[in-house]
Amino acid sequence: MHPDGTPHDMTQQAKRFGNQLNGRFGLPVTWVDERYSSVEAEAGLRERNVRGRARAEMLDAEAARVILQQYLDQLSDHEHH
Repeated sequence: MHPDGTPHDMTQQAKRFGNQLNGRFGLPVTWVDERYSSVEAEAGLRERNVRGRARAEMLDAEAARVILQQYLDQLSDHEHH
């Protein structure tokens, strides 16, 4: 999604893929807002003094970690309410 919340092409592709997984295999699909995951990942790597090529190589994995953590936090919040 764009920062203003409007969907872009990748949003539509991701939703289509998620709906296909759900329809074909009956897998539950949870949507997570990942708009700022790369920004948060970059900040986390910077705080840990990861620099240069190492930071660039780790950025996608760190962003994935951020997204997974958001999802797990969301699950935890639902369990406690």
